[in-house]
Amino acid sequence: MNQLAKRIIVSLLCGCALVTAASSESRVTGVYFVDMEAAFQESSASKMQKLQNTFEKKQATLASEHTQLEEEARTFEKNAATMPASVRESTQQTIREKAEALSAKRAKLSQDQYQSENEIRSAFIQSVSKASKEIAQKKGINLILPKQVVLFAEADLDLTAEVLKVMN
Repeated sequence: MNQLAKRIIVSLLCGCALVTAASSESRVTGVYFVDMEAAFQESSASKMQKLQNTFEKKQATLASEHTQLEEEARTFEKNAATMPASVRESTQQTIREKAEALSAKRAKLSQDQYQSENEIRSAFIQSVSKASKEIAQKKGINLILPKQVVLFAEADLDLTAEVLKVMN
């Protein structure tokens, strides 16, 4: 190979090395984190509290129904000995059906509450993920973790405030 060709190849290789170095310097390195608990408190705590208040009212209604049913059962026990057999069996069946219905209502309420809480959490996770991805793309960040899995990190690696800003 002649000298000119060698110089051109060396120049091209040096140029490629400089472009690679420049592009790697412009990329933000390191691991960043988001404090998920703080973000949840900031963005979704009011939704959870509102949900909790709604379900507490429903639970109070069920507690009232339970108290009424207990009163019916006590009255039945007092009067059972003096009741005709057909009335006693009918009343017993009615109390049993009410107890089963109340139990089903409680189970349904618990299931509804669990599902509603999960929907809020799921929406929060999706929102944090979307905001984190947007920030990562803007800043060229390659990894963002929840703070709860990080053993140590400098405070300047915390993206929680930025994520909350993007979420709102």
